[in-house]
Amino acid sequence: MHRYDIHFDQLPIERNPEQIWLYWQDEPGGVQNQTNSYHFNWTISYRFNAEVNIGAYGLTILRHKPLSFKDFNAYINQQFNNRKSNALWFVSNCKPKARLNYYDELHLYYPSIKVYGHCVLQNKTNHCHRHSHCESSELSKHKFYLAFESQSCRDYITEKFWRSLAYGTIPIVFGPHDKKSLEKIAPPNSFIYTGDFISASKLAEHLNEIGRNRTLFREYHQWRRFYQVLYRPEDIEHYRFCELCYRLNTNQNRIYYQDLNTFFLEEC
Repeated sequence: MHRYDIHFDQLPIERNPEQIWLYWQDEPGGVQNQTNSYHFNWTISYRFNAEVNIGAYGLTILRHKPLSFKDFNAYINQQFNNRKSNALWFVSNCKPKARLNYYDELHLYYPSIKVYGHCVLQNKTNHCHRHSHCESSELSKHKFYLAFESQSCRDYITEKFWRSLAYGTIPIVFGPHDKKSLEKIAPPNSFIYTGDFISASKLAEHLNEIGRNRTLFREYHQWRRFYQVLYRPEDIEHYRFCELCYRLNTNQNRIYYQDLNTFFLEEC
């Protein structure tokens, strides 16, 4: 059951002991108090320790055949020459202040950031809607994208990150607070983690260097020879349900969650 589809007054008071009840939640946050009384067995979630966790927002998969050196070099030259040496950010949720504060600091040292959204610009007509031609066009013009998550929770890596990779930008990641979460699922050396820099000014220096240095730019795209990323729901959902089917067919132990709040709010 997905968290938004649960109507507790419609759930059976008694359940078949052979059934496995799954609680599906892909966003951080607690659960309603009565949820725990139903003793859900498994979770489907972005959390890596959920029973079903593959592809909540994106996936890294191997290419059927690596790109040739010739094709890869042509790709790098085209991308380096045609993309602007600046960053892009689409931001619509203005409540999380940590990422806005970091943006303000970074912008002091790296003013080459194009922003869409009234959280930064007071002009509310400056929109570039998700899945629009504007979005894809802008993502193809810039070398970097600010993949700043709204919440800094363990394992919470949304389509912001995966979409930026798919469109050929280098994501600059603010959150989750554990870089290892990213390294487990992201292509190798594919992103820039803000926590690796002692200050926003040092990050700005690194971005400027990448913008000038074709060799360094290439290092952040080397993974594209061997891997590709998926992020659209129609491309990743069947991977999730394949994992679910595998778990159901290999299930040996009967477990249940005593406190889903503790599970979802841990390190968040």
